[in-house]
Amino acid sequence: MDPFDSNNRAERATDPSNNSWVSEDIWGHRIERQPCQLLLLEFLSMAEAMHRGGRLLIPAITTSEITYRPYLSTQLRNILFKNPLISEILAEHGNTDKAWEEWFIAMSDSVAKNESLKDYSYLRTRFEDFATFESVVKLLSRISIKELDARQWNHMRIYPIGPAAYYDERDKQFNSGRTQFTRTGELAYLMLARSTRQKNQIKSALEKAFDFENSKNQLLCTLMHEKTPDISDSDKTGTYLPYKTHPCYELLADDVHALFDLNMPAPDAFLHLAPLLAFHVMLYQLRTAAAVLGRSTPAIVCEILAPKSTQVRKASVECLNDNELLLVGAVECFFKKREETDARIQQILTEDDPTEQSTVDDYRKALKALFLIKEEPKGITIEEVRQNALKSINKNFKDSAGDGFRSMADESGLRSRTKSRLHRYCPSDQFLRSMVLVNVTKPIKETEFLAILHDRYGIVIGPIQAAKPGTINPVHFQKNEFEKNADRLISRLVAMGLAKRMSDSFTYVINPITKEHAA
Repeated sequence: MDPFDSNNRAERATDPSNNSWVSEDIWGHRIERQPCQLLLLEFLSMAEAMHRGGRLLIPAITTSEITYRPYLSTQLRNILFKNPLISEILAEHGNTDKAWEEWFIAMSDSVAKNESLKDYSYLRTRFEDFATFESVVKLLSRISIKELDARQWNHMRIYPIGPAAYYDERDKQFNSGRTQFTRTGELAYLMLARSTRQKNQIKSALEKAFDFENSKNQLLCTLMHEKTPDISDSDKTGTYLPYKTHPCYELLADDVHALFDLNMPAPDAFLHLAPLLAFHVMLYQLRTAAAVLGRSTPAIVCEILAPKSTQVRKASVECLNDNELLLVGAVECFFKKREETDARIQQILTEDDPTEQSTVDDYRKALKALFLIKEEPKGITIEEVRQNALKSINKNFKDSAGDGFRSMADESGLRSRTKSRLHRYCPSDQFLRSMVLVNVTKPIKETEFLAILHDRYGIVIGPIQAAKPGTINPVHFQKNEFEKNADRLISRLVAMGLAKRMSDSFTYVINPITKEHAA
């Protein structure tokens, strides 16, 4: 994949609020820090809206194709999260008509802009009595996503048990915002939509998840006046994924298909899909950065948590640092190549006197226009202007895509500093379980599993992969320590019910959900 191939470039979408446009040209607009639950909900919100419009997983390339209107589920959210008095009213007035009347008064200050959404009288015909209504509200409130630690009612979320729960972000005035839905979930959707493999199977699985008639979704709908939620009155637009094709799109599609192929109920599959999407966004960033620099596929050296520091841990810390620096290097390399190939800048540098102030001013304006830098970079020489422009671009990268890269590694369960002062690649149980679910269809030897992780993702755990030239710093390679690292992995998998030690002295990794294992 050539990041500089103009034929593989999608139509650029811009955002006037952006500070510069280099990270976005490399990875898209925009990848930022985001909990994986919100990444999943943003992904589902866009996918469901595309499904509703008959465009689910159709490759969206132009800006006009990357537009959708998500659900708001205004009444559902008000009842679940802006309803602190329901239990008190029941306790005070009992299961009586008076309880309904008092509750309607308490809910009269609904934030809904649409006046028709402020009338909750329809609920009396939906529920046998007020006590039943209160119990349903309490039941649904219990599946709110506590990990988000949302303190404002408009930011509270429930687990995606049905499409009515895939509602869009809104601020206190119920206007659209980008605090929770930062676009990373939209980029993950676009990556999947632009893939070419397993599209029909993935589409079919998503359509089942979007079925409004499923019982759990119908329970949500009982709290809303209409059979379907209210929809945003404006389009969501502006998301930009630079490449029409990319190997990482196909890798993501393979894993999503493998997950859905296990035929788990959608809410169960989503438990694994959320960190899996985060992992693939991180992998896309990492491999795109390597492509910009003309490097080979980067390694991800993982320590399976050890009781004390080892050479594996040191190799993992160094690998993590190298991969983060890879992204920094990609930004500087991309800046340099774009400057070298821009006709206007090259004309200024070759035809005009580079020491003249007018030439420096022209160069300054050209850089500002090329990279969409908000403020013209300062400096009295061309080199000073160049360095100040790059400084502004690097700051934008650090605050957005760079922070997003670390966030995706954290959210996938891959990056950790457990029992260490330094972050390194140290996969969680959730990450390891996801890797087994999407890569193992029948029992396989531990050595084969390690090879699959390395070949598909660049993950290095055992001695065979670590010994390959250029994978790790030779100073950190000690065969026995990587053997112990692999042994710790198998012990973890055995404890999780994902591996079995057999009488032939081999350990087999198993997927407990597959038909083969069930048989």
